[in-house]
Amino acid sequence: MPIVETREPDAQQIKTAANLRSESLVRALATVPREEFVGASPWRTVARPAPGQMQPIVSEVSNPSELYADVAVFLDQSKTLTNGNPSTLAPWIDGLGLAEGKSVFHLGCGTGDYTAVMAEVVGPGGSVLAAEIDTALASQASASLARYPNVRVVEGDGGDLEIGARDAILVNAGVTHPTARWLDSLNIGGTLIFPMTVELGMPNVGKGLALRILKGESAYEANFFRSRS
Repeated sequence: MPIVETREPDAQQIKTAANLRSESLVRALATVPREEFVGASPWRTVARPAPGQMQPIVSEVSNPSELYADVAVFLDQSKTLTNGNPSTLAPWIDGLGLAEGKSVFHLGCGTGDYTAVMAEVVGPGGSVLAAEIDTALASQASASLARYPNVRVVEGDGGDLEIGARDAILVNAGVTHPTARWLDSLNIGGTLIFPMTVELGMPNVGKGLALRILKGESAYEANFFRSRS
């Protein structure tokens, strides 16, 4: 079966597993050619543990169609760095409430596949600014996202970047708090989602829960964000 014919069923499975509301997001998951963002094959993928098991399932695959299941793909195995499972990232994107014409900031874009998903959702009338601090990943993202005129990729620390007014901000990196710049940059009615990391008393070890912040006319509303699965 051609790859394009496997994307839609897999996107529908992710929609069901993560209880996604946005049909444009589901279409974007089926549209973006994921294999063009995660390096050359073979790929090492990570799936969630099987029922009753603790360890995630790591596989080596060479068929691009296998990348459209709910798996993360290793971008740098020496750092245990992956692009993230769709059932984790897609609900966050869904929670941003994106639509045609919206303006998005994506911090920690990696190689850009989820940036591309958001670019598809906001369409040609929208825009996505993506930041990545890792030089190699930023370079790969710039090359892979060159086809999207509504996307700009910058290399550097997104926490210090002047991002302009934005309708939505997705921070794809663990942080302890939102910066004042992010909050000030949100338009009224805008949404910020980020994994808030709490130190557990051991070096380089922490635990994160996604926090969603909505900017109102006179106040911010914050709540821990859970996928609807």
